[in-house]
Amino acid sequence: MGGCDHSGDAPKVASKITEFYGEKFDTTGAILQSEMIAKVSGKDTIPVTFTAKIFETCAHAGCWMTVENPVGMPMYVYMKDHAFGVPLSGAAKLNCIVKGYAYQDTISVDMLKHFAEDANKPQAVIDAITAPLLAVAVTANGVMIEGYEEPIGGHDGHDGHDHEGHANEGEKH
Repeated sequence: MGGCDHSGDAPKVASKITEFYGEKFDTTGAILQSEMIAKVSGKDTIPVTFTAKIFETCAHAGCWMTVENPVGMPMYVYMKDHAFGVPLSGAAKLNCIVKGYAYQDTISVDMLKHFAEDANKPQAVIDAITAPLLAVAVTANGVMIEGYEEPIGGHDGHDGHDHEGHANEGEKH
C-alpha cells in the first residue's frame, strides 16, 4: 500500500439544507395545508402561506410540484411566471412552506398529460388520462424546502428559462 497517500481525499458528501426558491419570505404564521384548503373553498383567489409535504416535482424544469393533500383532492403548486424552479429530484416526502395565491382550478387533459410527461411517467399512465381534474392550485412566489439533500455541484432547480412545452398558455398558472 506504499506510495498512494489518500489522506487528503475527502469524500464528496451531499449536504442537507433548508433553502428558499424564488422569493424569500417570513415562514412564521404559516398555516396547515388543511386550513388553507378550507379557506380557499368557495373563494376566487386568496393569498396563502402554508405548510405541506412534497409529493413530486417537475423533473424537467422544476416549474411545478404536487404536494400531498390530507383531504384527497390533488394540489398543484406552480412557480410564478416560471421565474424560479424547485429541485428536479430528491424533494419528494420533504416538508415545505409555500407562499403565493391559492385558487380552485380545472386542469385540462393536455396539461395533465404534460405534467405526467414532466414527471417521467410511463406512456400507459399518460394515455390513461382522459378527463380534466378539479384541483386546488397555488401560484407560488416562493417555496422553502426543509432538509433537501443538495447534489454535489449545486442545486438542480430551474433557472427561469422556459423549455419547450412550458409556455402554459391558456392555463391559469
